[in-house]
Amino acid sequence: MRVKAKLAATIFFALTAVVVQVAADHDDLVATTQHDFGSVPWGSLLVHRFAWKNPTRQPLEIAEIHCSSGVRVRAVPPVLEPGESGYIEVELDTRQFVGEKVAAVQLRIRSGRRSVVLQVHARCRPEVLISPGMLRFTGLEVGQSAERSVELEYSGPHDWQILRVENPYPYLTTQLQCLCRQAGEIRYRLTVRVSESAPAGDWLVALALATNDPQLPVIPVLVEGQICPAIEARPATLRLSENSGAAGQQRVVLRSQRPFRILAVAETPPGVTVESASDRQQPVHIVLVRCSLQSQTSAAGVIRLATDCPQQPLVEIPVTVGSLRPSR
Repeated sequence: MRVKAKLAATIFFALTAVVVQVAADHDDLVATTQHDFGSVPWGSLLVHRFAWKNPTRQPLEIAEIHCSSGVRVRAVPPVLEPGESGYIEVELDTRQFVGEKVAAVQLRIRSGRRSVVLQVHARCRPEVLISPGMLRFTGLEVGQSAERSVELEYSGPHDWQILRVENPYPYLTTQLQCLCRQAGEIRYRLTVRVSESAPAGDWLVALALATNDPQLPVIPVLVEGQICPAIEARPATLRLSENSGAAGQQRVVLRSQRPFRILAVAETPPGVTVESASDRQQPVHIVLVRCSLQSQTSAAGVIRLATDCPQQPLVEIPVTVGSLRPSR
């Protein structure tokens, strides 16, 4: 046991040294490279999103991923354009271990052969079980509501209680119910409902369940939401300049499940014009966006299109006008 403990400690400090060295070399890409989830129930799906940015003059894409068992990694967006920001999502499955876990993720960036090492840390409490490991509201449209439930079970010797639920997201409501309380078995059900007024977007919320257990005073329950807009724009963001070729103009496809009409171009950034191919009511519209403004530096703005869609009367498309190369 002493040999195993010494080996585990050696691996932990070696990984920490690698993380510190890589963070020092590439802190221009990733702001922080470590995250501690703390003490969590067995069965939790733990997710942390490491913010990263692209300060270079060429797209960044992850070419290779090497990670510990029970870890899933994805980058959003998959390709980070110059000047853009996104996140690297690391998911840790606590069903793969009991006790303490240090998981390392090594990412090799295709451009410039850069590498980044991320590290997550958690302590799994086997006497508390959660199922499912997190709640997901995916595939919903704006205006839809839905409910999901999660159950927690305690099998320890104490009179374990969940005291309250702390909810930081205004578009979620929660209901806590004690299902069973007897010697050796205490079970709770947490029901979470997303409101029909929740805006479109991709969000991750951590509900905090306060308990009377000093060893596990707070249980995080992650709630992931992916609410699709009633009208989806592709591409969702634009980069325009007066350069010759395609950089000076782009086609944007607006798509919906139900026919809609573009009523007017409500707002455009300076030097940007928008033309619609049709003003009829149809599920797909194509608009042409042109730039006639030359600038050595970039400026951000928003294109706003008024529609007759009740769920989305205004379509907003962020746009960057000017230089495609960020200054360094």
